[in-house]
Amino acid sequence: MVLLQRVEGFLANNSVPFKLISSRTEFAGCQQVLISQVNDKIQVAVTRQFPTLGYRMQVKRVSRKAPGEYLIYLAVQKPAPGAMVSQVINYQTAILQIDRDAIPDEAYSFAITETDKQPRR
Repeated sequence: MVLLQRVEGFLANNSVPFKLISSRTEFAGCQQVLISQVNDKIQVAVTRQFPTLGYRMQVKRVSRKAPGEYLIYLAVQKPAPGAMVSQVINYQTAILQIDRDAIPDEAYSFAITETDKQPRR
């Protein structure tokens, strides 16, 4: 119990606040993370490839892993078993906005990891 509280405290202290600007599904693209900075805002575009329609992707949180290294936690929900979905490769993109003040590092990078929590409907 004490270890769990310490881990939760660690994650809370390393949490980076973000705002979801937009999300979209496209039928051409590539899986990637693009970072841009405009004035005091950092925008991170996360694009994932999925084999069919019916997948849902949600950004759960952003946290600082180490100096200059940040993780974006995604929850991915697969289509329901037996669901009728189009067999078409598609790309879902989520664009996040982070205040530059929330990232204390001069140089920074973002990586993606999946969480076992399901997206909210």
